[in-house]
Amino acid sequence: MNAKERKITESLLDEIANKIVEHFHPDQIILFGSYAYGEPKTNSDLDLLVIMDTDLRPTARSAAIARICRPKYVAMDIVVRTPEEIQTHLQNFDPFLEEIFKLGRTLYKSAG
Repeated sequence: MNAKERKITESLLDEIANKIVEHFHPDQIILFGSYAYGEPKTNSDLDLLVIMDTDLRPTARSAAIARICRPKYVAMDIVVRTPEEIQTHLQNFDPFLEEIFKLGRTLYKSAG
């Protein structure tokens, strides 16, 4: 079974979120896109917004998380932003992030 064939279940979502938390200690992980909105197709990927403090460049951030999740899991599109970047984008009424926060599903949120 390759990554694209693995069925997305609640336990798989928990496993992915736990793996990210274990390695990166994010502030929040939000599922968005077709799996969050209840309209996944057979070729849909898993869309995640990961909010965490990091000094990595944006492309390196996603790649670091992808390395711990692929190919074991599923095809994923990972967006990683710092809390400061989120705040700036929301203050500028970023429609992409506004939709994620309005319609997305929180998989993890730190207590801090």
